[in-house]
Amino acid sequence: MQPISDNAFQGLLLSLTPRLRAFARMLSSMPQFADDLVHNTLLQAWEQRYSAPKHEQIDEWLFYLLRNYYYMDKRSQVVIRLGGNRIMTPIGQIALRSSAASALTELSDLEREVIILFDASGFDCEQIARIVSSNVRSVKIRLSNARQQLLELDKRSKSKPAKSADVSADVASRHHLH
Repeated sequence: MQPISDNAFQGLLLSLTPRLRAFARMLSSMPQFADDLVHNTLLQAWEQRYSAPKHEQIDEWLFYLLRNYYYMDKRSQVVIRLGGNRIMTPIGQIALRSSAASALTELSDLEREVIILFDASGFDCEQIARIVSSNVRSVKIRLSNARQQLLELDKRSKSKPAKSADVSADVASRHHLH
């Protein structure tokens, strides 16, 4: 097999960038940090383009690299104590815009990455096992646990009384100032 040309490799990286960005944003929930993860992943891939895996496995390899950057950064986070509060750095979590994204943050990192890789990125369990350096059985268990937790979170959220209706009614009853 002939090595892939620089132009073809660049095209492949560009075509996979949206999927990498989506995975990074769902893992971290911080868009700027996610973009940094993707940037670092693409830089490393470019630097290692001549030793990259076969064309068919490049997407798995890129997701593996991105995942490693995510966990390397997570391990380097520092716990700071301010008064009685513990604050994890980097600081800057922003509110998530959807209940699905919010529910994903309730999962453990390992469960969240498996469900994102399977359901959102389209990898099968064998590919995911290679990306997360695990075995297929563990991937299937994490996937099953993640889905079960998401179902439970969904049930809990539906059983809570909706406060947004109360807020809407309160806002609607106010007099408009002209």
